[in-house]
Amino acid sequence: MADERHRLADRVYRWLLRLFPQEFRGDFGEQMTDDFNDQRADAVAEGGMALARLWWRTLRGFGANVGLVWSF
Repeated sequence: MADERHRLADRVYRWLLRLFPQEFRGDFGEQMTDDFNDQRADAVAEGGMALARLWWRTLRGFGANVGLVWSF
């Protein structure tokens, strides 16, 4: 069950990355994914609310930054 949730989280995060331009993803996508995976592992160890807060911060961050990246 946990593996299934991790795979789903990976797919969702990769989908979110596609909101950024391809060049940006090529430059920063791997590092962003690694950072998110590290943060996700810490949040899973802390419990459900920590994971919910991580996703909230992640979604807010994407929302705030996608438009900025496309404007350059």
